[in-house]
Amino acid sequence: MNRCQFSPRWAAILIAALVGMIAAGAATAQAKSRLAVVLERGKLIVATMPTVPPFAMRDEKGELVGFDIDVTRLLLKRHAAGTLRLLPVGQASA
Repeated sequence: MNRCQFSPRWAAILIAALVGMIAAGAATAQAKSRLAVVLERGKLIVATMPTVPPFAMRDEKGELVGFDIDVTRLLLKRHAAGTLRLLPVGQASA
């Protein structure tokens, strides 16, 4: 009868791999989701380029409006995440 024998080297590699997987699982379990961070902060911060109608643009009052802004406001309302901060960004020049 042949018995499979592990050398001490393979046993050490196996143990190290198991410890690494357990540690990685524990770290993942402790990480906060993006939603949890937003809810904890009480503010959703969104960067948008206001020069791409109909997704984002400025209205006659200078307020940011458009599809992206509407969807962001709906998500904010749905998750009761607090206030919204819109950061208009410009297009990088080529």
